[in-house]
Amino acid sequence: MIITESEMYWLTRLDALNNIFGAVAIIGVIVGLMTLYLVMFLGGDQEWYERNTKRALELLCLGLLLILIGCTGQCFVPTAKEMAAIKLIPAVSKNENVQELPNKVVDLANEWLDELRPKSDKENQCQ
Repeated sequence: MIITESEMYWLTRLDALNNIFGAVAIIGVIVGLMTLYLVMFLGGDQEWYERNTKRALELLCLGLLLILIGCTGQCFVPTAKEMAAIKLIPAVSKNENVQELPNKVVDLANEWLDELRPKSDKENQCQ
């Protein structure tokens, strides 16, 4: 399996894209917290609350939306390492040479252990 130029490009951009979604989520948290701070601590009289309640709710909804978009993006956009694993693990596991390798290693280990096995007294007497 050959990786195309387009796939290589996206492999190099995934970390930045993932970071952008994280930044969007952080901005959403900041918008939400700032709105709550403004309403709770900088609010004025009853008239001020009546005038600004709708605006505060809109800002809170914007903050929640940004958090939702950012967190969803971070969940579904893999990092470069994750994408490399997604592309490489199936290619390596389907390779016939790689599939034969464990059997060859076991055979080699058995031969090596046979050579290292201490000889019994009968074998030593025959030689």
